[in-house]
Amino acid sequence: MQHPGQAGLHPRPGARRVHERALALASIACRASLEQDPGDADAEAMCRRLRDWLDATGLQATLEPGEAEVIATPLGQLARKAAIDASWRAEGLYVLAWALDLQPGLAHDRLVDPVAAAEAVGLLDDAPLARDPAPQLRGERALDTFAARQLALHWRLRDWQLRPEPMDFAAFVRECTWASLDVDDGALLDGDLAVEGARIDQADDEQLQRCLSIAGERHQAANWLLGGDPLYSNVDTST
Repeated sequence: MQHPGQAGLHPRPGARRVHERALALASIACRASLEQDPGDADAEAMCRRLRDWLDATGLQATLEPGEAEVIATPLGQLARKAAIDASWRAEGLYVLAWALDLQPGLAHDRLVDPVAAAEAVGLLDDAPLARDPAPQLRGERALDTFAARQLALHWRLRDWQLRPEPMDFAAFVRECTWASLDVDDGALLDGDLAVEGARIDQADDEQLQRCLSIAGERHQAANWLLGGDPLYSNVDTST
């Protein structure tokens, strides 16, 4: 049974909508990066510039209510969880920039460079949605494979939290009957998931938590690309 927000429940977004959403995520990640500098003149100026840019480009209207609240909150006043969550949106930005063929692929356990990803989609450009030629989405097969990999990676990391034991992850992916899974050979070590150069059972807690956060954000973006929900924050990553 499918659940609200699960991939495939809604039409897939087109390239322009993906670009708009990428710019929204870039804005949120940018705002989060400024949070540690309240009172700093450059940070305050950047915050004002970001708000003015969103208004001038019409992209303010594409923000979800929670995102608009993050943008409007004065520097230094974001709740800690809101600031952390906003900063992690850079990983979703990466996925959408990749889907638009504006970013190369990244390893599953490597953080995106948020500045490079934001520049790639045109954050703070005068007319980011008026590029000629306009960015186009990669083919459906590439997007489907990417989503299948994100589901597999996210599942393995969540399963490790419940049952911290090594497994033949490659075989599990091949034989899985409840979903279409995929895994890149480069993500494996001795048949199980690799985390920053170590097999999952040899990675430390900090590495595992970082990789889980990356996987969750990228899985959400991948499912949104496959029609999980028009509202990004509603997208389900349970399967």
